[in-house]
Amino acid sequence: MKHGLFALLLAVAACGKTTPAGATGATNDLRAHLPADAKSRAPADDKAAKHEYVVDVHGAKVKIVWLTWEDGPATYILSVHWEVATPADGVALNSTVGAMNPTNAGTPAAAIESVPVLLTWSKKGATGTEGGSVSVRISADGHADTL
Repeated sequence: MKHGLFALLLAVAACGKTTPAGATGATNDLRAHLPADAKSRAPADDKAAKHEYVVDVHGAKVKIVWLTWEDGPATYILSVHWEVATPADGVALNSTVGAMNPTNAGTPAAAIESVPVLLTWSKKGATGTEGGSVSVRISADGHADTL
């Protein structure tokens, strides 16, 4: 009886830490980094191009979603956020909001913004809590790479 109760308590504790499906953390609006002359022309989110990249975080399927906009030869990132597509039992996720300063992955004449984004995770295991992070570099041209 004691062993069964202990197993049940562990299962409930792990379930309580699972990040549910849906957006995790706030959306990072990067419009402040647009050149001054482009800010007034930037579209609303529903008019921007949407890109997604899926990563596996200890069984949780998590996607990074970013919105971009082409302004002549330049391509800019307007916003970025993380979404849990498929939760994993006991995996807690936290998108890290920090200074996101896009860099130019293109040329001076045809800028293509690029920025690294970070997701931290933790999972309670038999030997304690383990954790880490996943870093992905996204680009305004729709490409993404896990770092």
